[in-house]
Amino acid sequence: MSEHKKAVLALITTSLIWGAAPPLFKWSLENIPVFSLAFIRFFGAAILFFFFARKNLALEKKHIPKLILAACYGISFHIPLFFFGLRATTSINAGVISTAAPLFTIAAASYVLRERIKLRTLVGTLIGMVGVLSIIAEPLLTDGFSLSFIGNILLLLATLLWTLYTLESKELFAHYSPMTITFYSFFIGGLFFLPFVFLEYAQDPFWMLHLDIRGIIGILFGVFLSSGLAYFLLQWGLSRMKLSDIGVFVYLDPIVTTLVAVPLLGERFTPLFLLGAFMVFLGIFVAERRIAYHPLHKLKNHTQS
Repeated sequence: MSEHKKAVLALITTSLIWGAAPPLFKWSLENIPVFSLAFIRFFGAAILFFFFARKNLALEKKHIPKLILAACYGISFHIPLFFFGLRATTSINAGVISTAAPLFTIAAASYVLRERIKLRTLVGTLIGMVGVLSIIAEPLLTDGFSLSFIGNILLLLATLLWTLYTLESKELFAHYSPMTITFYSFFIGGLFFLPFVFLEYAQDPFWMLHLDIRGIIGILFGVFLSSGLAYFLLQWGLSRMKLSDIGVFVYLDPIVTTLVAVPLLGERFTPLFLLGAFMVFLGIFVAERRIAYHPLHKLKNHTQS
């Protein structure tokens, strides 16, 4: 199997894991504090990664600021916004809002990496963003300035930060392995959460005594799959593909999110949500040129090594 096909498989696997993440984490956060889950998830995964990356941890001084910045974007800031957003709104919203990531990635690839952007890409980006904004603004039309609206805004900010994380990580691949970048991202991000963990402990020192299946599944899923496996596969796939090509893989995320969220959380669709989701996918379709540019199609037909 070519390196390109392996990268496609890696990114498809990442999308399947992260598609299931919003409803599973929303369920888990009913039983475990936000920063405690974040700390256990990433610091636990950092310990796992240390045993694989310990021989390749040397860094050049000039790259340390960029690595810290990537960790802040992708974990220290992104994860709290994502978790607090999940607690305030539906996980289905999170699944669709996250699909705006390729639209932001396209813009970033054009502006920062100077990758060419065509007119149809610009048009598709605008259509998709209208869809995202309609989903975000729906609570304003039904409930006014509600907690759900704030949650949608937090999820949008988390998606923006995620785009910056992929951009910063992409520029480090010329110098370090995906394992090295992922380890440092987890370690730095996990340390950032530690002071907030102490605050949560001070507020409820006995929360661990009340941990049930929700919190346990959130921890195990977070450490081993959503952090340990998915982040590594993302970094590995990113190191072997153009930044503007990776956005197509989020097609899978909201499908998996819906399949998990409906039976687990009992979430339901609204007409405006469906319209917004349609516009998001239409925008990605227009930007990516054709539906054949689906990740499974790339896996089947791409011959690049």
